[in-house]
Amino acid sequence: MAEVGKSFSGKIGFVKTESYWPVNHMVAPKEDSLQCDACHSRNGRLAHLAGFYLPGRDSSPVVDTAGWILVILALVCVIAHSILRVCCNTKEKDKS
Repeated sequence: MAEVGKSFSGKIGFVKTESYWPVNHMVAPKEDSLQCDACHSRNGRLAHLAGFYLPGRDSSPVVDTAGWILVILALVCVIAHSILRVCCNTKEKDKS
């Protein structure tokens, strides 16, 4: 309060508030819903908004490259995991 030049008593209290939210959270029924590219494209509904990265609308070589590296890494991990499961399962059967 000193910063704005007002006095402050030192007392703090709370005000009872109520908030009402629609059950559907303002989501349209599936018949009226938009397709992804309605917003996630260069000429989409969000084309003129700035200050944030929107996949499909914005492009960043760093983000795009990192994304593809993660996709390839995940695929390599899944394949390696599958190979290990098959190899380990075969060795278990050979022992019995």
